Amino acid sequence: MDPPGGGGRAGGRAMSDCVDELHLEELDGVIRPQPWMQWRQVRSSEVASRSGSYAVNRAGSTGPLGGGIDVFGTIGSLFSGMLSSLPTMFGAMSILAQADPNGSAQGNKNDLLHSLQLEWTNGSPIPQWVYGKITHGGQRVTLQARSRGGLTLRSGYSLNTPGNAGPLEIASMLGVGADMARSGTLAVNTSFGIIEERQPSGTIPLAPERTGWAKLAPGDTITARAELRFVSEFWEATQIDGGTSGTESSYETGGLRLDLFAVPVI
Repeated sequence: MDPPGGGGRAGGRAMSDCVDELHLEELDGVIRPQPWMQWRQVRSSEVASRSGSYAVNRAGSTGPLGGGIDVFGTIGSLFSGMLSSLPTMFGAMSILAQADPNGSAQGNKNDLLHSLQLEWTNGSPIPQWVYGKITHGGQRVTLQARSRGGLTLRSGYSLNTPGNAGPLEIASMLGVGADMARSGTLAVNTSFGIIEERQPSGTIPLAPERTGWAKLAPGDTITARAELRFVSEFWEATQIDGGTSGTESSYETGGLRLDLFAVPVI
């Protein structure tokens, strides 16, 4: 028999009347947490791996003297004050216009390889903690001679600025470089040598320089971004001694993925 009050419910009250709908829901007689009361992945984006290569020295096959020869790359260091004014004196098309007394100002790389951006708005009735993770596949950087550079990952996020993740900070780097010295009587060229660095796949936090998670009130929006670039601080200026056969300056990025997760504020 049903208890007094009838209706098959204690005291005549429906089950839904006993459910706190801010945190729970009742469906076909089953009570379960609302979707926003559970840890969950709210956004995700990924791109496939890519690879690329560069000329092993900044003059390359189209250098001012042909064949990648840049005789002023070294001798210029002895007369830096004089040579720095030569391009101005003789014009941009002068054979001396590419001379760089510092051996580093020309040929440096800052190439955008991957870019991921996500936005999520807290559409629930309660605040949410939000955090992100960045996952990359196996990476490789191979450089010739004295060039120094590699893959630089920057990330960041901002609140309530749709379309703008704010300034990005360096989150991870994979780079390499070797000083192979110079050879020959005038020390004009650079010794042959290749150095390579590899890194397995891994996952790091979004904006690891910032402590804690972002707190989003109902209606707040988070914009997150991750960028992977090939950046160098020095690119070889002189000819490779003994020829360029077998030389290599290249990279493989591995795939890149950005995920956002939400956790209810209790």
